[in-house]
Amino acid sequence: MKGSDLTAYIRSLPHSNRTKFNHHIRVNAMLRHHGITLKADKPRYTVPMPTVYATGDLARFFAACDIRQLTYFKTLLMTGVRMQESKWLEWSDLTNGML
Repeated sequence: MKGSDLTAYIRSLPHSNRTKFNHHIRVNAMLRHHGITLKADKPRYTVPMPTVYATGDLARFFAACDIRQLTYFKTLLMTGVRMQESKWLEWSDLTNGML
């Protein structure tokens, strides 16, 4: 097996470049575990910049929320917790007003 074989295999996958990059890392780790070192081209991908909302946009959004929604969305905004993580938040996660 050569590095070009791994590169060809990764390029043939019907996935995004980010997923191909992750597969490349995992396959290389498995090969290294078995004492095989290959020099193969890593797939490249760019991480998109997150959308930043203007203060006015946020004010209009929060004005349209009821108290429950307002609490939820402000928690996401102020803590950086992702939506999936927020599903599992409990009061015991708060210590001295900090999440």
